[in-house]
Amino acid sequence: MATPNASQGTVRVFISHSSRDRDLVAPLTEFIRAAAGLAQDEIRCTSLKGYDLYRGRSIEASLKDEITESTVIVGLITPWSISSPWVMNELGAAWILSKCTIPILCGVESAPGPLGGAAASRATDSDDLDAVGATVRVALDISGTPPDTADERRDEVLRAAIGKQFVTSPSAAPSYRLLVRSNVRDPDNQLRWSDIADTCRQELWIWGWSCANVLSLASHDAFLRLLDRGVRLRFITLDPVAFREARSLHFGHVCKTDEERVRKDIEDGIAAIARFVRDLEPPERRKAVELRTSKSMITWSGVAVDPDTPYGLLQIESYLYGRRGDAHHDIDDRPVLLVWPSHDYYAPYRASIETLWREADPYSFE
Repeated sequence: MATPNASQGTVRVFISHSSRDRDLVAPLTEFIRAAAGLAQDEIRCTSLKGYDLYRGRSIEASLKDEITESTVIVGLITPWSISSPWVMNELGAAWILSKCTIPILCGVESAPGPLGGAAASRATDSDDLDAVGATVRVALDISGTPPDTADERRDEVLRAAIGKQFVTSPSAAPSYRLLVRSNVRDPDNQLRWSDIADTCRQELWIWGWSCANVLSLASHDAFLRLLDRGVRLRFITLDPVAFREARSLHFGHVCKTDEERVRKDIEDGIAAIARFVRDLEPPERRKAVELRTSKSMITWSGVAVDPDTPYGLLQIESYLYGRRGDAHHDIDDRPVLLVWPSHDYYAPYRASIETLWREADPYSFE
């Protein structure tokens, strides 16, 4: 008989997943281990070295025994795992055995089959992940508070999940993606307001000429959810007075509109943000929203989700593209960059946003 991978102990947590999600299940496994204070051999995750099956037995027999033996079954539900017969069999067995089963979603809206009625957590939501850790601790009858390393491991899960959410291949989370505006309308590429509301934990930055195009029912709901969680909102727009006085600016070749329309967009955007803030109740919530107006020429707009964290994300749309008078020029050709902290582009873009903010003038909502 072959030597086992580790000293064989009792498997308490079984993590059902697709091997194609190894980039996400790796930090998830370490998070669960840290949150519950478990030994390595108390967790089974077949794709990871040190957590994989003991050698010397058939895979089928080992899986049957360990699912039966485990107290908690964690199901990582992604487009890959839903199409995996192994994962569906494992989760079906857990359901039949009435195990404590925790579905964690990434890239899908709900768990399949009988698990669809269970309370699922999202891998892109820090509160949901904290709840996963707490549920595992309760199910295993583990008292006390999790160590500080659990928060660090949770943030690694968030980073991997956020990256995976915007990539359709099974490769590891990207450091950047370069699209054009028409691509961003594709559901696989969208940075949706619901995703931002689920993911953002500290700060959300939004900047552009007017920010008017982000003020919708979906964004309004997301802003309220974020404020409820203590997230700060920061807006940057062009200063409408400075714009009116800048006689030499020509916007028509960039957005196929005239300067009067741009001026109105700026003023309408500021007014809409001001209305949103003034309607907030109780008044203390208004302190979490800031607006600044810039006298600098903003040549790119974007959204920054928790930009100073390891799982931050910038979405940047450039206004400078094409040639003036180009007959083939179209707004859908604008380049859009999604960039994560691991890429060299991230730091200079982040610094530029900070400079823009620092040099802009605070706007009073009073």
